[in-house]
Amino acid sequence: MRDLIDERDFREKCARSIVKNYNVHYMTKEEVEEQQIEKAKEIVEDAKYGVIKEIVGQTEQQEHAAAADKQEKMDPVTEEQIRKILGEREEQLEETIEANKQ
Repeated sequence: MRDLIDERDFREKCARSIVKNYNVHYMTKEEVEEQQIEKAKEIVEDAKYGVIKEIVGQTEQQEHAAAADKQEKMDPVTEEQIRKILGEREEQLEETIEANKQ
């Protein structure tokens, strides 16, 4: 997608360069009109897709928030329990390593 800076740079480059006939594409009025119609269709489709994308994004955010709330309500695990479980795992790992060394 081109922005205003790109277009400005292109105009400046064209103003300073020598135009070669093989770089020029002559278009008929019909071709220009067809191109404009295609661009208009793309803009309409992008607008429709953008609206749909926003709606889907909002729905996903709401679903994600609802799932997070549900998980918080259902998850009784505390940090102390997590540390206890991880501590037990470390102890088991150390015991296994020592047993393999012998």
